[in-house]
Amino acid sequence: MSVTRNVRERLHEDIRTDALDLASLASHSGEAALRSEIEQRVDLDTPLPRWYALFAPNGQRLAGNLAWRPPGPGWWHRPFRARPSPTGLLAPVHTLTLLALGTAQGDLLVVGRDRTYIDELEASYGRAFVGVLLLTVGIALALGALIGRRMLRRVSAMSDTAAAISAGQLSRRMPVRGNGDEFDRIAQTVNEMLERIEALLGEMRRIGADIAHDLRTPLTHLRRRLESARAHPPAAGTELDTLLEDALQEIDELLVIFQALLRIARVESGEARADFVAIDLGALLTELADAYSPVAEAEGRHLDLNLQPNIVVLGDRELLVQAFVNLIENAIRHTSEGAHIRLEIHRAAQDFAPA
Repeated sequence: MSVTRNVRERLHEDIRTDALDLASLASHSGEAALRSEIEQRVDLDTPLPRWYALFAPNGQRLAGNLAWRPPGPGWWHRPFRARPSPTGLLAPVHTLTLLALGTAQGDLLVVGRDRTYIDELEASYGRAFVGVLLLTVGIALALGALIGRRMLRRVSAMSDTAAAISAGQLSRRMPVRGNGDEFDRIAQTVNEMLERIEALLGEMRRIGADIAHDLRTPLTHLRRRLESARAHPPAAGTELDTLLEDALQEIDELLVIFQALLRIARVESGEARADFVAIDLGALLTELADAYSPVAEAEGRHLDLNLQPNIVVLGDRELLVQAFVNLIENAIRHTSEGAHIRLEIHRAAQDFAPA
């Protein structure tokens, strides 16, 4: 760790400075002055014990409180046990960091410090690191469990909603919390899909109702004709031919309706859009007005035109003709006598608006 490394560097610098100071004293003042200075420093009352020794070339200790003589100059580490306490308990083993230097007189000067407090600091940092690591892991596990439970609740809610939708409750929607996470995006996508499906099913129901409405009239007419023929069998000849011709005409109308429904289905699925052609709606409505004006006048109605020119669209001409014919026929059938039926088309913004 950087803190304990800095402490160790400061300890070595302190030892080096102390040793060089004493070596300089020996060089300038002689061995006797060095021995005196060592004894004075040993007797100093310092918070942390200091260790000194001066050894003669023959290994004899000349001064100091350190009994062990290093083999030679350099840095050394020496286990050390303090004296037993008054209770008789053994003191713990410490480690001394020592620097040995040769003096001008050929002696060996040794300066040392007890590095126990550094070891204790490292041990404290180690325990603190382990404690913080365990706390971090515990918090991470707790947060993971909490997040996992929340995710499981959301997944369970989405699963329940999906089961309800699968059972036919198409009005149900996936829960959205509004925080924009992945679950919200998935839920919004699914909800948009469900809305589209619900709209399509509603459109299918509407189309089914339209189909029933369109088929009811020609089928009713055909049934009446056949019932009348059964009740009053026509004689062979013109009367029978007329009956059969009318029945075939009713059947042809049914076939036209079915064909139109099939074409609508192909258009909505996109299959028939490649066959679309450009259609001038004004010209088309003019043709239909010319064809239905006599019919409207016979029923006491009037067809009025208000068509903006040059409105061209891509579409299926037969389907458009049938759609406009249905509108015109319904208008003639369901308006009062003397009514004016107006066929109008104009461009609104980028689209056309028939009326």
